[in-house]
Amino acid sequence: MAPSKRSSVASAGRPSKKTKGDVVAMEMVAEIADALEISNVPASVTAMLQGMLQHALPVMKEERHEFQHLALEMVATTLRNAEQALVEKVATAEAAVNGGEGERTRRGDASVAAELSLQAASEALKQKQGLKVEKLEAFKAAVDLLKTAQGQQKTGDQDALGLEAAKAHLAKALTELLAPLKAAGAGGKLRQLQALAKALQAAALEDSLVTATELALAKKPEERGSFDAVILGQLDQQLAAKLAALESQLLAAAPAKEARAAAVQAAQEAHDAAKAASEAAAQELTEAKDAEVAAKAAMAAAKDAVKNLTADLLQAAQNLDDARQSLKSFHSNVMASFTDLRERRAPVEAVPVVEAVPVLEAVPLESEPAPAA
Repeated sequence: MAPSKRSSVASAGRPSKKTKGDVVAMEMVAEIADALEISNVPASVTAMLQGMLQHALPVMKEERHEFQHLALEMVATTLRNAEQALVEKVATAEAAVNGGEGERTRRGDASVAAELSLQAASEALKQKQGLKVEKLEAFKAAVDLLKTAQGQQKTGDQDALGLEAAKAHLAKALTELLAPLKAAGAGGKLRQLQALAKALQAAALEDSLVTATELALAKKPEERGSFDAVILGQLDQQLAAKLAALESQLLAAAPAKEARAAAVQAAQEAHDAAKAASEAAAQELTEAKDAEVAAKAAMAAAKDAVKNLTADLLQAAQNLDDARQSLKSFHSNVMASFTDLRERRAPVEAVPVVEAVPVLEAVPLESEPAPAA
């Protein structure tokens, strides 16, 4: 607390109005604060140092608190960092200027390479365009083959499908209609009897047998006579023969049906493969187009780089001059100002000299003559 007290006392003795020297000092502090941003420390750290600088550097050296000295030491370290950044900037600019011929060669080689890349990309694009047309035509042919195979299957399978439907319909009629009617008779089940008659007619049984069957099944089992038994026996025989004939026809048609199914399956697989190949060719064509666009852009950039070389070298020379000037200004202004203010001390007040006053010696007075008697 003692330094604070001394500082407050000292400041109390000075006038509150800023002198011209104080204004100049604050301007120098502001310039130093700006220079801190050149360093590569984080922005938050720079802001912190700038804040501490405002309160530490303007204070006379002998009046600073220990923490203010520490703050200025951190500022000094950061300024050295900034100086190094400026030195590196000069070195980079010098390398750019000194490497002019090498840069010319590099840009020329890059331009040639970019042109060759564009030629290769254009050639690849032509190949992909031809491949896309080829794969698309193959896909169209596969579509036609699949449609043809499916059409042949549909036409060729009509008879076999009809036989399968007839067999299934007849078998269902025997199971769900004939068997129950044989076991219990119609017994009010007129609709079932009519449905059976319709199924038997669809199976191409004789009308007389169908009619006789209806009459026999309309009776209860115990009411049926020998004639009814003969009729039902003939029905069973003809139904068995009909089912056997249908099965025989289906067996005969099976090889051709299976061949048509296999042809459709093969055509479907060929169709799927051709479709995938066509889609892949289309994707490759898109990628080839993108590659050519990128190659054109790269070649244009390379040619611009060659064309702009002279201007870039002139700019590099200007950058070098600017970097050197910035470093020189940093040394002569920022670092010099920082050193001056950091070491600045309050002027010593001169003690007024009091001139000695000469002491006058007393001069004895002459005695007056006595009056005459």
